[in-house]
Amino acid sequence: MDHARFADRVAREVVDVRRGSEALDAISREGFWAVVATFEGEVTAVRFGDVSRATPAAPPPPAPVAWRPLDRHWCTSLDRAAYVGAVREVRERIAAGTVYQVNVCRVLSHELAADADLDGLDALLRQGNPA
Repeated sequence: MDHARFADRVAREVVDVRRGSEALDAISREGFWAVVATFEGEVTAVRFGDVSRATPAAPPPPAPVAWRPLDRHWCTSLDRAAYVGAVREVRERIAAGTVYQVNVCRVLSHELAADADLDGLDALLRQGNPA
């Protein structure tokens, strides 16, 4: 991918990538930085050399999307038994009064082809979720 979109901005030309504590130190420097943090707390900061503001316009009518549906199996971080076990533990902890709310989450992943049209996926998602 040769660009990234952030709300009304399009960023191109990656000029610097920092990870960990270097990432947090780097974002105080000049430039447009995009920061990504994983659930586990790993931080990556990417500085872009060219950032432009997209001109707001009336939304175009939905166009055909080039995104091809995924045709292989999804991978999950929790199988059924692990998920059921996690829910059981949450219920036990709620009953014991040690927590009042817990979100049991799992990570779903799917391998993408090298030529996957991520802009097409973005357009498809925006059709159903304009926010």
